[in-house]
Amino acid sequence: MNFQYFGLCDAGKRDINEDFIACYEANGLHIMFVADGMGANKEGLLASEVTVKEIIRYLDMNSASISRENAVSMVYFGAYTAGRMLSALKSSGSELYSENFSTTLTAFILFDDYSYTIAHIGNSRAYMLRQGQLYQLTRDETEAQVLFDMQQITYEQLIHHPQRNILTKSLGMNDDNVTLYPPNYAAPRDMIILMTNGIFDVFNEQDMVYLIQASSDTAQICESFIKIANETSGIDNSAVILCMI
Repeated sequence: MNFQYFGLCDAGKRDINEDFIACYEANGLHIMFVADGMGANKEGLLASEVTVKEIIRYLDMNSASISRENAVSMVYFGAYTAGRMLSALKSSGSELYSENFSTTLTAFILFDDYSYTIAHIGNSRAYMLRQGQLYQLTRDETEAQVLFDMQQITYEQLIHHPQRNILTKSLGMNDDNVTLYPPNYAAPRDMIILMTNGIFDVFNEQDMVYLIQASSDTAQICESFIKIANETSGIDNSAVILCMI
């Protein structure tokens, strides 16, 4: 199966881009990764890059035995190992690593039969656009989301809440493992979108749909997301991956 996907990362107005994206293919397996690192100086870039590359390294080590049955557990174990690496670096006593040294991670794991699973921690997001309707597939792990779940704030308040980017979980922060979402199925002509908060803090869902439907070229759509995010705000790094099923 040949899925069409494309992704872009941009530093915005910051000196360092702490977002990291990657795609991986092997034996009918397709994975899109987006991660948003945190920490002082270049820590965030290191955290996001180390995490994604560690998962890919583990997949490459076992590429000959990757199957539909074990691929998700391989991603999970790779993420767990990466989290332990981040925790070990933070606990090493080096002044290079602060208490905030950690990363979000959203991995969309897609198979040739259109089945998919998501591995997720933090507040990067996965969406699906199906027949003009946008669905958020992941749940933000933030303090604002907790308030919303407890019905202490409305959805409108959640969107602009000052704690919407204060994480309750991140990889390396508190040794929390990623959450594996239940398996589901995509359909032909679905669009999968992964992004960091540098994008979704700028766009409402209606604007996202409009921008995606304005072109059939995934590269052009990604470029438009980044360009508009920078022109509108640009105060944060931004990353987006699109996959056309």
